[in-house]
Amino acid sequence: MSYNFTQKDCNFFQELGISEAEVQQQLNLFHKGVNHVVLDRAATVHDGINQYSEKEIDHFIDCFEKEKSSYSITRFIPASGMATRMFQFLHHFISNYQPNEETLRSYLNRKRTYKLAVFLGGIEKFPFFKTLKKTLASTNDEGHDTDYRYPFILKLIDEYSMKPKALFPFHRYGSKLRTAAEEQLSLSKEFVAVKNEMNIHFTVPPNAENTFKKILQPVLEELKEKHSINTGLGFSTQEKSTDTIAVGTDNTPFRDADGNLLFRAGGHGALIRNLNALPEELIFLSNIDNISVEKYHKQTARYKKFLAGVLITHMTQI
Repeated sequence: MSYNFTQKDCNFFQELGISEAEVQQQLNLFHKGVNHVVLDRAATVHDGINQYSEKEIDHFIDCFEKEKSSYSITRFIPASGMATRMFQFLHHFISNYQPNEETLRSYLNRKRTYKLAVFLGGIEKFPFFKTLKKTLASTNDEGHDTDYRYPFILKLIDEYSMKPKALFPFHRYGSKLRTAAEEQLSLSKEFVAVKNEMNIHFTVPPNAENTFKKILQPVLEELKEKHSINTGLGFSTQEKSTDTIAVGTDNTPFRDADGNLLFRAGGHGALIRNLNALPEELIFLSNIDNISVEKYHKQTARYKKFLAGVLITHMTQI
């Protein structure tokens, strides 16, 4: 099926670095769907899965520790995703809740929304709870004076929903909050640093590099002062040419109120070009939000080093 684009559309494709033919291919994919992969069998130990003893793990860790200075090393952390999806159920709640006509309890009974119930039940355990609650302006609205949760959600959405997920407070240590990006830097010192030097590369949203640098600067200074580690930060953005055209429920191109086509950023696969552009020989790849609290960093690093030891062993054999 071929779609007729306007000259304005074609000019837009050129700005993105995408050909009209590529857009047509994307639309055909929406119409036809993708071929399903037929699985042969489940992977099991000794058939697709290698199992190692603690002694073997220690051996590969020792291999990494001995050989790591021979390789240039970095961590590649995709951090260009926004926190929007994390707040999707809260946006739905705000759109449907009538604060002047019902209580939160009556809304939960009416909607029976599991995610919101879990969120409200554990709201005081979130790392950002105390900070946000302090910033809430006092209100005299009827129904809000004793139940802070609705204005709290409004404040949470206003403060964080449009920020990169990497800059969202993931953990709390006493009165100090730590974002996912900060926690990733703290973890990195346990296995990336070689001779007091380490490199970390983040993919970030467009125009967000300076914001990342500002937020991460205190962590860089702490790594230098407390651990004598100099950290090199690298940044890149997802190429616009990897974006995908958005379509409606009928699989025809979606247009905004001004008649312009809408493109959405691709998934992690779109970052292969960013990954290939890195000059380092050994790269640790991590999702931004797969990060544990500090007391588990050494345990996490143990298995990172083990995997790197396995890799180096195979590289040596090759």
